Amino acid sequence: MSGLIWASVFAGAFAVLFLAMAVTDVPRRLWWRFRAPHFDDPEAHEPSAASFGWRRIGLVVAAGILLWQVVELMRLAAAY
Repeated sequence: MSGLIWASVFAGAFAVLFLAMAVTDVPRRLWWRFRAPHFDDPEAHEPSAASFGWRRIGLVVAAGILLWQVVELMRLAAAY
């Protein structure tokens, strides 16, 4: 397989991962797993629902950009 095809598979896998994170509650669980132990009162420091919403929007946008790159890489691979 061409290196361009492998790159598109790699980018596509990350796009699927980002979309899966956006539709589940993973960002909140990640915050509780890695950031909350650093606070004495983690509930008082938990990001707002709007903050998690913006993170989800960012993940969807990043996934869209990666999917666009997958299409462009596949077009380029077909040109060779």
